[in-house]
Amino acid sequence: MHYYRYSNAEVSCWYKYLLFSYNIIFWLAGVAFLAVGLWAWSEKVPHWPLQVLVDKSVGIQNVIRVFLRVVVVLPSGDAFLGSAAQLTARFHEHATEHKEQDELSRQDPELPVLQHRQEQGSHTRPAVLLVPLLDFQQQLHHGVLSDLTKVTGLHGLDPVVLVLVVGIVMFTLGFAGCVGALRENICLLKFFCGTIVFIFLLELAVAVLAVLFQDWVRDRVKEFFENNIKSYRDDIDLQNLIDSLQKINHCCGAQGPDDWDFNIYFNCSSESKSREKCGVPFSCCIPDPAQKVVNTQCGYDVRKKSKSQWDDQIFIKGCILALEAWLPRNIYIVAGVFIAISLLQIFGIFLARTLISDIEAVKAACSYRPWPC
Repeated sequence: MHYYRYSNAEVSCWYKYLLFSYNIIFWLAGVAFLAVGLWAWSEKVPHWPLQVLVDKSVGIQNVIRVFLRVVVVLPSGDAFLGSAAQLTARFHEHATEHKEQDELSRQDPELPVLQHRQEQGSHTRPAVLLVPLLDFQQQLHHGVLSDLTKVTGLHGLDPVVLVLVVGIVMFTLGFAGCVGALRENICLLKFFCGTIVFIFLLELAVAVLAVLFQDWVRDRVKEFFENNIKSYRDDIDLQNLIDSLQKINHCCGAQGPDDWDFNIYFNCSSESKSREKCGVPFSCCIPDPAQKVVNTQCGYDVRKKSKSQWDDQIFIKGCILALEAWLPRNIYIVAGVFIAISLLQIFGIFLARTLISDIEAVKAACSYRPWPC
């Protein structure tokens, strides 16, 4: 028994074009995010996109090298995987070396060499080489595990990547919603609706967990901030983001200025030869209204002084404490933004589900008619 909102079971043009208008805004916003992200990336990488592909291929090469090191022992000092010709030459080199060791083992059985073949007519070893346990263990620790560290190593947040991810999601959802509404395509509409529901539930879960597990969230934020401090000089966009955060909130570091000891350039270690050694970024400095030009060296050697002398030069409060103090003061703004985003998502889900019901109603009605719809 089906219930239809219309006696003649037709698709509502109102809901159809309202959903199209709703998604065209998302699609245009996604295009804008992608354009800004790609422009920022092209400014960051001089020879983009070729340089980006080369850089990303290094990670893929490390993954391949991890696999090959388990099968074939490659020199641990190699920087890259190399071409197929280089690999083939390396295989022949290993085969020749072990062939000579086989000949020596036949002349002197007590010589501690690798296991050799006993079959007649054998000229070379197979690609999978047998090595002593200690040598394999050394290769494992200095080769495979070091490559795994390169593959799985954590790096700081790249704001450009975040903008690109948001742009891709918005572009995809907007495209699916627009085409699904115009073409009355149930698959695209269900994809759009399901993705919006997933994002809404994810946001709701994050909000609930942030309230229930405040200590855990605080630890994760601290860890995240410290990881980005380590990568402060590695990415100009990340550097600008941290500087803006510290200047706006009048804070320094995650929990205080000493957190900048995590960065190799600001570390107070005796091994550091950086001019910024035992200092802080200029964004930690208390601005002087009389200075019209920003002094980017104001934080040099600050942490070499006693902490009682910091108050007049840099911000003492950590950014996590500043964030915790900012939230209660702006709780209504944060709640209003969250509610507005949630209402927009619920409205999009309602439009998509209504249009899907209309399309399914028309298809069901057509199945009972003796003539084609």
